[in-house]
Amino acid sequence: ENEKDLIRVKSFLQKDIRNIEENVLRFLYVLGRCRNHISEYEANYPSLSYLKNNSCLAQLQNVEAIQKVPMLCDPYQIPQWVVSILQKAKQSTDLVNSDSITQSNQTAYEQDKQTLYYLMRDGLMKSKLLQEFTEQGDCMWTENKPIIRNILNKYIKSLLPDTIPPAPTLSSNWENEYTDFYSQLFEVSVKQGDSYLEWISKYADKWNIERVFLIDKIIMKIALVEFIHFVDIPVKTTLNEYIEIAKIYSTRQSNSFVNGILGKAVEELEKQNKIRKSARGSLG
Repeated sequence: ENEKDLIRVKSFLQKDIRNIEENVLRFLYVLGRCRNHISEYEANYPSLSYLKNNSCLAQLQNVEAIQKVPMLCDPYQIPQWVVSILQKAKQSTDLVNSDSITQSNQTAYEQDKQTLYYLMRDGLMKSKLLQEFTEQGDCMWTENKPIIRNILNKYIKSLLPDTIPPAPTLSSNWENEYTDFYSQLFEVSVKQGDSYLEWISKYADKWNIERVFLIDKIIMKIALVEFIHFVDIPVKTTLNEYIEIAKIYSTRQSNSFVNGILGKAVEELEKQNKIRKSARGSLG
């Protein structure tokens, strides 16, 4: 029965990963369409009219994977999403006050990137209409929203001038590499979780392990699995990622608590030669 549960949850996890990727592509497509809409209805958006010349928005419209998005949803809903984003964007001080962007020491392209980030943050991520649609197809939307926002932020930062950017997947082999990664991470965490909980208890000092928040215990167990079983992931990368996860999903004090325990665990595991990283995993 436990094996069946594991298979069921792994299947759910793989579906969730696909949902994240589809939502990222959908959001980028709709952002690109904002440029077209403003060009057609410029009088409706006088404070945002400069967006029609945004080079980063133009770049999004040249990414093949992003332009296939209408096949993933009802294309008749897209104009409504665009309008809802721009209505929110009109309320953004950073977007409306474009002079504050143009007066900075950034290049014109860097200013366009900054504007695209504001449009994502203050328009797209606050569009009630788009988020209602997304929530209908993604039961994990509340949990996935900060992940998607971070992916969008990193993608915007990665844009370069005068290029057609690659599709924003986390891997060139998303389906195989990442679903396998998350499945293995989940499976080992479930099957060997109790043994890693003993490590957490050992380094929790005066804390009774029963009093430690469940989410903190889960975060630390998964981090320990990554330290030991995933040789290509640098220790520093794992530490930073799970401290950030603790910031998002747990209490204000959790990130320092998680950092302290994992730091002690890493020292001990390295002394016992239980953390063995490949050349790639030793970097950073």
